[in-house]
Amino acid sequence: MMNAAKRPDEFIADIVAQFAPAAQLLPHSSVELTVTDHLTSARISFSREEIDDLAEALKRPKGTAYFANLERRIRIRVAISLMRSGITPDLHLAEELMRGGDEWPANKFVDIALSNPFAQIIVGGMRSLHAALTTLIATSPIEVPAIAEDAANVHYLIKYYEEAANLSSPGVGKENLGYIKGAAICSIALLEEKRRATSIDRIKAAINQQIVSISEWVEDDPYAKIQTPQCVIEYMQAAHTPERTRAEIPRLDTMLSTSSDRLNEYLEALGPQFPRRRQGAWEAFHSDNPDKFSQASNSMVELLDKVLGKLCEGTTMEKFLNERFGASDEQKWVEATRKWISETKSNLHRVKHHDDYTSARLIESLMKSAENVMELLLAKK
Repeated sequence: MMNAAKRPDEFIADIVAQFAPAAQLLPHSSVELTVTDHLTSARISFSREEIDDLAEALKRPKGTAYFANLERRIRIRVAISLMRSGITPDLHLAEELMRGGDEWPANKFVDIALSNPFAQIIVGGMRSLHAALTTLIATSPIEVPAIAEDAANVHYLIKYYEEAANLSSPGVGKENLGYIKGAAICSIALLEEKRRATSIDRIKAAINQQIVSISEWVEDDPYAKIQTPQCVIEYMQAAHTPERTRAEIPRLDTMLSTSSDRLNEYLEALGPQFPRRRQGAWEAFHSDNPDKFSQASNSMVELLDKVLGKLCEGTTMEKFLNERFGASDEQKWVEATRKWISETKSNLHRVKHHDDYTSARLIESLMKSAENVMELLLAKK
């Protein structure tokens, strides 16, 4: 005898239990329920159409894209409500928002209006994503055109924002909508990093309200129907893995520069002031100074400039790289290295002029990228 299909209220109760096992569920009707946890409560509402769709879907095979997207929307609705109320203050919403969403036709375009301060938050996620992609391109053992294309597209959107001071545009297609959605998810992940770094409940609550606000925007049309780009999924896996699996997947910042002692030896050979400047940059980064990110990035870019100046005395960067690495077979690699150096310096300089560069992870990634540039050049000396 076949088991009876779950009722919609049972299905939703199972989802609530996954996020908040100790919470109690109090149904008010078939479309509204309250979740309570001691003195905190969250009210979750669904439309009659949503409940009817869920009831019908539960009677059918579960392995369809339709069911997956329906389940995803319900999960996100529950997760946002629980976080807004404070029942699940440590929930990783960025991880939930990456799922599904492949419902937008490739030939459909939509006008978007994104102005500050919200556009600034989205661009902060774009800059973090672009920094990770730039480093990935430079450190990859082989050329991957799709990654380079992602980096170029994200870079274009950043430049658009810097020139227009907004992300508003008519006729935006599926690809760019995906990058914008992905940048929002990266922004949430950066906020989750800040939340993890504090033990103050009121700060956590304020951060969570920002996360909820961005999440609700991501779950509105058209972004709820847009698939998360692969580059964002890889970014999350590498750099923003939740604490429960953080030890299982290498962090991006540990992949960037793992030979600190060797770099110090190379710098010492140029002069004792070089390793001291490097040490000063990291001391600033780990200090309590409110301007620590600006000071640290400024010190690191000055060190990179001095190393490049020392190596390129009497010649140009292009000639130096060609002489060091070859002008024929490795010409493409040389050009990629030049671009990496330029992007790294540009990103570090930008830290001093943009308030949305406030993530410790992002600044650390850029600084270690600069260290990789120096180690690469000095190792061949």
